[in-house]
Order: sequence, then C-alpha cells, then structure tokens
Amino acid sequence: LDPSNAELITFLAYVYLLAGQDDRAWEAAEESSRLDPLTPLLQCMPGFCHWLAGRPAAALPYYRKFLAMDPTNPAAHLFLVVILRVTGHPDEAATRGESLQREFPGTIFGALGAAYAFAIRGRRDDARSAVTPDLLAAAQRVEFIARFIAQLFVLIGDADAAVDALE
Repeated sequence: LDPSNAELITFLAYVYLLAGQDDRAWEAAEESSRLDPLTPLLQCMPGFCHWLAGRPAAALPYYRKFLAMDPTNPAAHLFLVVILRVTGHPDEAATRGESLQREFPGTIFGALGAAYAFAIRGRRDDARSAVTPDLLAAAQRVEFIARFIAQLFVLIGDADAAVDALE
C-alpha cells in the first residue's frame, strides 16, 4: 500500500526469504536500499538475500558496507563476524569477534562475538561457556540471535544444542 516505505519493503524482502522466494526477496531488498540509501541496515539486506540463497561470498561486501556506515552498531560487527566465518575468513572473523567483545562488553553481541572467536579458534569449551543464560534467554525473544547461537553450536559440533536454540 505504501511503495515508498523502504522499511516495510525490507520486511517484505525478509518474508519472501522465509517463503523461499529468493528472486522476489532480492528485488524487494534492492528496492528498499535504493529508496533509503542512508539507513545502514537496509544496505546489508541484499547481502542477506545472497547469503540465504547460498551465495555467501556475494553477501560479504554488503555486510562490510553496513559496518562502514554504522561502526558503533554492535549488530553490524556481529553480522560481519558470522559472514566472514562462512566465507572462509576465519582469522579476520575471530579477531573481529574478540574486538566485538572488548567494544561491547556485557551485551549479547559481545558475548556472541567472544563465543564465535573461541569456536573459530577451536576452543569449544570456552565457546560453550560464553553462551550464557542471558544469551539463551535473548534467543527466546530474538530470531536472529537464535539462528546465530544455533550456527555457533553447529560450529563446535553440538547439533542437539543447535536444534534446542532454534526451537
């Protein structure tokens, strides 16, 4: 009903992704970032479309742009950590995860950054310990946190915990 509302079009792109309509998601994400080139999160949405369509390397520039546009946003840091790991940049991902923990201590983003850094460096027990009750509680409220925790558990070889996080 409001074809100029970039935020709503972004949500539409997300719904299309969840429905498996990758092409329509991409079109909506491109449109929302064109309509609002100043909102950093909207600029990474085309990258999210690439990622979920199985093209994570094509997503990386969008996540770098998100962080460059909004360097004080802990979500921008976390999203980049995760996509770096997926695209075969483990050293940069781990270093950025450690930095995320230092820059945003006491937050779910800092905790996830630390957990990913530990996991990438092969420190599975430390990664598991970094997943605090507060972090698990956040996963109950925030879908993307649940996804990232599930991915972390897969990374450390705990499929049962990954399924629990998603449930």
